Amino acid sequence: MELHEALAARVAGWRADGYPSERFPAIAEILNVDVVWKSDMLGQKILLVEPRESA
Repeated sequence: MELHEALAARVAGWRADGYPSERFPAIAEILNVDVVWKSDMLGQKILLVEPRESA
């Protein structure tokens, strides 16, 4: 297995588990945000974050 394949597999598993991190627990909330790039009226890219309910 190549390094990039091993890393991709580990990241996919980490993502599927909800990004668990004992040292940085807020990382899951940050990475689980739905991000959308759209163009504004001037053609500039703007970042839109879909709202989520927090428990």
